[in-house]
Amino acid sequence: MNDIIDMNDITQKEVISSAISRAIDECISEDILKDFLLENKEEVVEMGVLGYSAERHLQVIQEESYEDGVKAGYDKGYDKCEKDITELYDWLFENNRASDVQKANKDSKYRKDLFDEYVASKKKN
Repeated sequence: MNDIIDMNDITQKEVISSAISRAIDECISEDILKDFLLENKEEVVEMGVLGYSAERHLQVIQEESYEDGVKAGYDKGYDKCEKDITELYDWLFENNRASDVQKANKDSKYRKDLFDEYVASKKKN
């Protein structure tokens, strides 16, 4: 067992305890769970200090950031896909290939092949 006390750990717990205590006092003054917090303030502070984990906090922030990034990437990709499909279908209609549009709607591989053809045709022009 390690008998050395980590001063950073004590300081962190004191800061957390103080923050939780201030939050509880604010809730009490705003009549939020007032009766419960008045009766159980010490236990709530203790549970908050014990339950707090800087590592878990960073993990939650990372997960939220990842989810935001995925959504932003999805939105950007979706917008590009919509633009590409619209341009492809416009090109097909301009070239009297409405039947290809119908087939492309049902067959994603065919749609990809048509898109490759469309991109190649743009490079030629």
